[in-house]
Amino acid sequence: MVEILYWIWISRIKKVQNKTLLKLLEKYKLPNQIYELSYYELLKNQVKEFEIVEILKKEYRDNLQDYYDYMVKNNIDIIPINNKYYPEKLKNIEDTNVQNDLLFSVQFLGHYL
Repeated sequence: MVEILYWIWISRIKKVQNKTLLKLLEKYKLPNQIYELSYYELLKNQVKEFEIVEILKKEYRDNLQDYYDYMVKNNIDIIPINNKYYPEKLKNIEDTNVQNDLLFSVQFLGHYL
């Protein structure tokens, strides 16, 4: 799978604290490494059980190519948190009720460039 699809996957995960995802990204560096983790591997990383259930949900893993195709068609780009263009202020936002789109924000670059 293309790396961008893993970033799309991780950006779709709901009900998982940003700090949990950041901790996993710090350790594994890329979302494809997290994607491959099992329930027990996530548990060993001190991820809460309800978050593990969310991370492993099939619904977040389905149709990733469709999301990507939509983004390409509509000139939408994703800026992962490890990208040098990711806004510094967003990196420092504490967890809120906003989903992970603050952490892995999808930028509608076509509208701003």
